[in-house]
Amino acid sequence: MTGTTLTTPLAQVETPLLAVALAQGGAVPPPSLAELDRAAGGVVARAITSGDFKGKRDETALLYPSGAKPQRVLLVGLGKPGDVTRTSVRRAAAVAAKRARALGATHFTFALAPEARNGIAAADVGQVVVEGAAQGAWAFTELKAAPDEPKAEVEAVAVACDAKDANAVGAGERLGEALAAGHFLTRYLQMLPGNVCTPSYLADRAKQLADQYGFTCTVLDRAQMREENMGALLAVAQGSQQEPRFIVLEHRGAAAADAPVALVGKGVTFDSGGISIKPAQNMEDMKFDMSGAAAVLGTFEALGKLKPKLNVVGLIPATENLPSGTAVKP
Repeated sequence: MTGTTLTTPLAQVETPLLAVALAQGGAVPPPSLAELDRAAGGVVARAITSGDFKGKRDETALLYPSGAKPQRVLLVGLGKPGDVTRTSVRRAAAVAAKRARALGATHFTFALAPEARNGIAAADVGQVVVEGAAQGAWAFTELKAAPDEPKAEVEAVAVACDAKDANAVGAGERLGEALAAGHFLTRYLQMLPGNVCTPSYLADRAKQLADQYGFTCTVLDRAQMREENMGALLAVAQGSQQEPRFIVLEHRGAAAADAPVALVGKGVTFDSGGISIKPAQNMEDMKFDMSGAAAVLGTFEALGKLKPKLNVVGLIPATENLPSGTAVKP
């Protein structure tokens, strides 16, 4: 997801979808939207005064303006004004992006009404809008049959803001893009089935990150783990034909003497319970036992883009846990 800043008056924004986040109550229309409402033939005020839109959290109203340049205006509720936080704005951006995807728009514009900002810093607005837009537009389509009416990917969001806030919003967007990329990789790895996302697959993805961003990557195989006396991990792995891997990623952004931040992510790519096999119901969800590993790899995706001045070590013990004649006994 790419973020850009936009200081054009909302009525003059040429976009397939203009999403405006509003809180409950206040003037109708909000003063910041008066020009847009006039240009759009009063559709914003009518939606509010009719009761069709009250500003409750996640509430939406899709409007078709008669005179303004946006093709569509989507009002998105934030809830009570005093309760609006970064999380509220991120969530509203996700709601808007999900609607943009449903409408087939490859990009859209998002505006947070100043009356609803509740003291949120401009940089935070830029960050959470890009994060939320990426989360809302995301969909796992790999390995699925093509739909009858395929939707284009939402690739970009423009954050409308005052000119004085443009630099801060832009800086926040760069942070949001990096975090969104990390979210994307994490969610993608989580959704892959266990026969695809194996311990070796996770190790290969770690090596790809290292090659792309210059990290140090070390991968131990079964024999090397045995040399390191990693008995617990090897015991879990011994019931599976898939080879275990112990993955170490290192980002070195500070002095060598500086203590690193250590991240440890559980990488059980499929966990049937071993000999103590789990019930069949929801067994397919046991692929999610590698979510900790996915989070570590997603974090390193973000680290590669941001290149912070600190040392970070990511540790991923990756294995399957399956029943067999060689599985460890309780």
